[in-house]
Amino acid sequence: MTWWIIISTSAVACRVLTAWDVDSFAVYCRSVALFNRAIAEVEAEGASTERKYQGAVPSPAFRVMIAMGKTMTALGSKFGLSPTDRATLHVEHTGPKSGAERFIT
Repeated sequence: MTWWIIISTSAVACRVLTAWDVDSFAVYCRSVALFNRAIAEVEAEGASTERKYQGAVPSPAFRVMIAMGKTMTALGSKFGLSPTDRATLHVEHTGPKSGAERFIT
C-alpha cells in the first residue's frame, strides 16, 4: 500500500479528510512527490550551481525542495500530519464508542 492511501484512509476515518478537501490533499501529495524528486536531484548534483556573474547560487532543484517543503508543512498541518497538528485538531467523533469510551463519556 502506498503512503497516501494509508494517510487518506486514516484521515477519512477520522473525518479530517472529506470530499471537500480532495483538491488540497492532491496538492499535498503532488508536493511530496516533487519534494522527493528535488531531494534526489540535490543529492546527486548538489544544492548550488555556479553562475558566471553571481558565483554560487541555490540550484533550481534546491529551490523546489524548499518551496515544496513549505507547501507540505502548510497543507499537512490542515490534515493533522504531525503530532503537534494532531493535538490541535478538533474532530467530532460520530461513530460507535469503544468499550472504554462508553464508560468515560
